[in-house]
Amino acid sequence: FSAFFQFYAVPDGKSTSITRSALRSLLTDLNQIPAIVGESCTLSCVEIATRSCFHGVLNSAIVEEKFLSWLGSEPAVLLWLPTCYRLSVTEMVSHQARCR
Repeated sequence: FSAFFQFYAVPDGKSTSITRSALRSLLTDLNQIPAIVGESCTLSCVEIATRSCFHGVLNSAIVEEKFLSWLGSEPAVLLWLPTCYRLSVTEMVSHQARCR
């Protein structure tokens, strides 16, 4: 997730931050992946997620720590991503047990 943040973030003096617009773009781009298999999310999902991430934030951008903290709340718009990761990790697992 840090890589996603860094890709869409902009340097802001001493820190790097991501704006609402950049977060919207990130979420929209990420949701192109499930759309390929017919599991699309509406633009309202992205807007709700963006509002959720910026809840209580007075600035126009957030730092990476706030972004990662928000991701810890498992926003619905990205629930598919950890599932895909878990599936890809298990593809290479092998064991000695035999199935009947």
